[in-house]
Amino acid sequence: MSERASRRASTVGALLVAPALFVGAPAGSAPSTAAERPAIQTTTRTVDVVGSPTGFTAPAARRAGIASFRVSTTDPAGIRLGLFRLKPGVPLDRYLVHLRTALSGEREEAVAAGRKVVREATLLGGVNALPGQPATLTQALRPGTYHLIDYEDIDDGAGRPVTVRALTVTDRIEHDVPDRPDAMIRMVATPSGPRFQAPRTLRSGASVLVTNLSNQVDEAIFVPVRPGTTSKDVQRFFDAIERGEWPPESPFTGLPQGMPVISPGHAAVIRPGLMPGEYALVTWVTDLGNGAGRAVQGMHTLVTVV
Repeated sequence: MSERASRRASTVGALLVAPALFVGAPAGSAPSTAAERPAIQTTTRTVDVVGSPTGFTAPAARRAGIASFRVSTTDPAGIRLGLFRLKPGVPLDRYLVHLRTALSGEREEAVAAGRKVVREATLLGGVNALPGQPATLTQALRPGTYHLIDYEDIDDGAGRPVTVRALTVTDRIEHDVPDRPDAMIRMVATPSGPRFQAPRTLRSGASVLVTNLSNQVDEAIFVPVRPGTTSKDVQRFFDAIERGEWPPESPFTGLPQGMPVISPGHAAVIRPGLMPGEYALVTWVTDLGNGAGRAVQGMHTLVTVV
């Protein structure tokens, strides 16, 4: 796996304050059992985003409410869709400069730029999709102007034009009810460092509620690994990265999928479109306090998709 591919999953930002995305439970709580669930008819409006090697297309407007962004692509490198909302008075061009530095700059300048990104925009997560493996992001949208972006354009190293699409959310509310998620992932702070709390096994095609209960922005990225990979193998990989080395053998075997960054105290639902196999759930986000990688501090775990 190349250095470009390893960094492809990393973004810096924050999530817009949103309500819990499944009915009858606060953000961070587990879905009830089937026997406990009331009979609720679920409806979610779909927003289609279609990527290609030259960019992506998306609607220019929709009503406020719950939106499910259904993302597909024909680009062999995939699409890493992000949704963000600029703070008042922040020019898009300036924000994109800081975002590029946060994703591809050296440690100190990347951390400084990442802090600017957090101040300048509210990021509502996103989702990675690969050819033949569409994915969805479900999020609550308030009235206002948003932007959709392919983060792949920012840090692919080729300097290709960045595709950004404006999305106007009107004040006509659609009272949609999203489906309950099938599984849950939590990002938590522990005395030993940041950690994922995640199921050891995940069904292919499952929807996942991702909740950030840690102390800073983070992400939940699935990367395929070689059969027999252990947590120690993954740790050794990130230890080498932290030392400025490129490991002679990477445990990763494919492109990343999952959800870009989300701020502490917030949640989003993704359907990452994972095929059966072995994955590492990882983060490439940098600790905005000390500049170290969150993964080298132990934020990674192994998940089997069946």
